[in-house]
Parts: sequence; C-alpha cells; structure tokens
Amino acid sequence: MTPSVDIAARERSDMTGSAGGEVDPRIARTRELLWSALVRLIDERGYASISVSDIASRAGLNRATFYRHFEDKDDLFRKGCSAFFDSLFLELETGGPPAGGGALDWSEEYFGRLFQLVRDRRETFAILGGKRSDPEFTHIMRDKVDAFTIERRLELFSGPREDQAAAELDAAAVSSLLSGLLAKWFVDTSRFPLEKVQVAYRSALTGGIPPYSGSR
Repeated sequence: MTPSVDIAARERSDMTGSAGGEVDPRIARTRELLWSALVRLIDERGYASISVSDIASRAGLNRATFYRHFEDKDDLFRKGCSAFFDSLFLELETGGPPAGGGALDWSEEYFGRLFQLVRDRRETFAILGGKRSDPEFTHIMRDKVDAFTIERRLELFSGPREDQAAAELDAAAVSSLLSGLLAKWFVDTSRFPLEKVQVAYRSALTGGIPPYSGSR
C-alpha cells in the first residue's frame, strides 16, 4: 500500500527546517527523499529488514549522503515521525478558529478538522503504525500528542490553572485517549473505522464513557 500523496512534502517540519530556522532547499529536499523512501520501504518490506543502503538507493542517493543527515535509520525514523505529527498539529492550529467564537476546543468543527487531518494521512498512519513498522512509532505518537495537549490545547483554552499537576493529568488523560484510540485503529482499520474512532473520542471527552462515567 504505497501512499497516494507526496508524504515527504506534506510532513515538513524541524527535519526540513520549516518549523524552525530556514534550511537550504537542497538539504530539505534530500531529507524529504530519504524519509519518503523509508516509509515506502516499510510498506513493502517491513522496518526490520531495511538497511541504510536500501533507503539511500530508493532515494537515488548514496550512503555517504545519508550519513551527512542522519546517524542511522532509527534516527531518520524518529525525526520523520516527529515531523509527521508536527505537521498535523501545525495545520490543525493554523486552520483558523471554528465559527462562533468562545471555548471551541471541543466543538463539532474542531473534532471534524482533527480527524479530517488524520484521514488525509491515513495511508501514512497505517504504514507507520502498522505491524511491519517500528514499534517505537507508538511511543513517539504518545509523546507528541502529550506535548501538544499539555503545551497548546489545555493552556490555550483552559487558561491558567492553580493546580498545575491536576492540569497536566487532565491533559495526559485526553492525549492518552486519542493515542489509544488511534493505536486501536492501526491494529484493525476494518473493524475500527476512523469514523467510529472519531465518535468515541468526542463522546468520551464531552459526555463521558458509559458505564465508567455513570451515564447511560
């Protein structure tokens, strides 16, 4: 299952410089080629069987060029996955506020936007989170979702909290819910379609989860 979009172009971030200082376009392009090659090889062969030579060859580069940018394939995988999530959250935050104003972080439009971005990247998600990928993806996803929830969403919409520890626990609960549901989706996309994942996420945050919440 090869992604139908140019995933490297979509997932620009710190790996290519767009989330921080400017990077020479040639350097950015080289890193994009290597990341795109790795994702496609994971889909075709599985992460464990891929070598640096395989990645460089698929990207049309040589090993020396690879090592000028990354320490090894694990370094490329970590930075590429981090870039993937940075791009998603940046697009979520810069897509414009939902109509109506007010406390809109849990609005229908917000949830729709969040899961539309996931849906747009579903093929890449399926590869990176699939059985043939590196299990480290789940940990990277959890860390990135935690950081986004704690540093951006909770602070932005809840304002200052006297009990910072409680605020961080609330954010951890929210992010763990999203990470857990997405991980479930990776395991069996036919049994757990993204639409059901979206409904479960929104329902849990806005109305609780019966019977755990006491609601029916």
